[in-house]
Amino acid sequence: MHGSISATRIAPAGDVAKIKTGGLAASLFFVSLALACAGSRIGYVWPWALSALALLGAGWAGAAVRAKATPLAVAVFGFAGWTAINTLLVSPAYTSAGLYHPLLLALAFAVFSRFDDLTDRRAALAALAGGALLALWG
Repeated sequence: MHGSISATRIAPAGDVAKIKTGGLAASLFFVSLALACAGSRIGYVWPWALSALALLGAGWAGAAVRAKATPLAVAVFGFAGWTAINTLLVSPAYTSAGLYHPLLLALAFAVFSRFDDLTDRRAALAALAGGALLALWG
């Protein structure tokens, strides 16, 4: 035998860029979840605002497909809008959580629906890891 040629696959530059942005998007999604939990725990607005910024960053880093208007998207955005309007106009028990929770729900849905499969998987694993940490924390 003259020599062996290894059959390793070299990823094209586009795949490497996708892997890097997918990791960044998943990390920002995890940071957003942690900040949203902190905001709910301590009741201050600034962690929720930072969570929304982290979600926007995750959407910017991981956007791979165009968002589509589906019945589920209409239901999620309708529920978020209804909850915010209820908090502002109908309910006598106003809290800032009543505005930020629907905002974060709508943002997370919009961001997550634009991820490709790899980024989608990574963000779901980041959310699972965050949930596991919170469960261990007590």
